[in-house]
Amino acid sequence: MPQLEILNLQNNQLENFPDDLFDDQLNLKTLWLDSNKLQKISGKIFKNIPQLISLQLGSNVIKQLEIGAFSNLPNLFQLNLQNNQLDILPSDVLQSLANLKYLDLSNNKLTIIDAWNGTRNLTYSLSGNPWRCDCSNLALLKFIYGSWKRVEDFNQMRCDNGLFFFELSVEKLCPSLNAASKYLTIAMPVLALLVFCICTIFYRSRRVIRAWLYNHQFCLWCVVQEEEEENDDRIYDAFISFSHNDEKFVDELVAQLERPPVGLPNYQLCLHHRDWLAGEWIPDQIVRSVASSKRTVVILTENFLDSFWGKLEFRTAYQQVLKDKRMRLIVIVKGELPPKDKMDTELQTYLSLNTYLKYDDPFFMERLRYALPHKKNTIEPGSRITQAIIQHSDSVGKDQANGLKPNHLPSLPFLTDREKQKIHVMLPPDIEMSLTPTSSASSTAPFFPHSPK
Repeated sequence: MPQLEILNLQNNQLENFPDDLFDDQLNLKTLWLDSNKLQKISGKIFKNIPQLISLQLGSNVIKQLEIGAFSNLPNLFQLNLQNNQLDILPSDVLQSLANLKYLDLSNNKLTIIDAWNGTRNLTYSLSGNPWRCDCSNLALLKFIYGSWKRVEDFNQMRCDNGLFFFELSVEKLCPSLNAASKYLTIAMPVLALLVFCICTIFYRSRRVIRAWLYNHQFCLWCVVQEEEEENDDRIYDAFISFSHNDEKFVDELVAQLERPPVGLPNYQLCLHHRDWLAGEWIPDQIVRSVASSKRTVVILTENFLDSFWGKLEFRTAYQQVLKDKRMRLIVIVKGELPPKDKMDTELQTYLSLNTYLKYDDPFFMERLRYALPHKKNTIEPGSRITQAIIQHSDSVGKDQANGLKPNHLPSLPFLTDREKQKIHVMLPPDIEMSLTPTSSASSTAPFFPHSPK
């Protein structure tokens, strides 16, 4: 019957069909096969009825739809599979039915369907299935709620726990996800605040942290920047400028820097009473000490401010900073900061624009070592004069160099002709120079300065 368009085989107790049953039904458009005992739909039985529009397979005992069962029905408009025992829908069922507009899957055993195609204008009947309503089936719930107007029996749809779909909420469907969302809602701002506080603390304490890391030799690649020293041949790491009244404090500080615990860097320091030459002009020795040192450390106390030479040493170091355009001046405040009316203009300006170290700071030594020239490798105690001796071996006799005592640095290098050097020393305004200067090993003794009375 090749001209047949409608075929009704309802209520015939049919259990199966031969695969070639509909081979000559090229014009068949409506096929009724409901209310039989069909258990399986093979992938070949509908292969030769391309004009089929409506296929009724309801009220059977169909448990399985083989892959490709409806792939040869490009014009199928309506598919009825209600009242069967389907527990899974093959992934290609909806993909191969491009013109399908109505799908009835009500009253089966479906718990989850992976083949939803929410982009198509398809009408469903889905009630009577024990839908699994938990966190694992959120995709179905999202589809149903997004397309509920296209589900004809939405108000009759129930979960396997008896709840109607319209009663569902995220809290009921997935309590753990809801709890996690609440925790995340609380945790994220707290975490952001914690990160902000840590970053703020790190930024405000960055110098202390870097100093601690440097002193403990941790993460040197990120805390020690390569120093671009224009004069790498400077023989001293630091020149210590202080008042003789603070000599006891300075001796303790020098001992910690020149003879540090094992593992910490040691420094070559220039001191008035130890490294200056007797008989040399004091302003020259001050200039030479600052020029031969990578840093100048000022021990700022009221005693220092009372020293004429202390003011000159600070001014010389300050001019060197301005000339080099590098921060080579380190100010250490011992005790309370002296009153400003005792400071000259340069010192007030410097302290207002730069940070200084306080001796009572619990991280004082760490900060000081970090401010001093950074050393890539720790120098073993007892070897700090070796480099200075080598550098001056050309200017002093070999016997004299070999005879140097281990705790004494070589004398400061002599200046060349003053006219060639063109050194200009600006003395503090309250110092008057005598015409016949003399010198001594201490910069604090009044050799030739005369203070106006």
